[in-house]
Amino acid sequence: MQTLPDLSAPPPTANATQTWAEVENFFDLSLDMVGIADAAGYFKRLNPSWTVALGWSQEELMAHPHFELVHPDDRAATIAALAMAVK
Repeated sequence: MQTLPDLSAPPPTANATQTWAEVENFFDLSLDMVGIADAAGYFKRLNPSWTVALGWSQEELMAHPHFELVHPDDRAATIAALAMAVK
């Protein structure tokens, strides 16, 4: 399985400061629900739209795998889509 870079923390180099600021703005200002999850399915980062849409705190959302938010009828298709995304 391919290892993806950790996008939940700022990059270690000074050259990436502007790019990281753009990522921060994307997360903070997007009206869409944007998030980053680890390989185990736990959210590492969520933007404020999640709490607005669902009414749960970020801490509550990050305490459980994101599969718990997927309707049982949609879980097989979700797993298949995620498998395609990591190829």
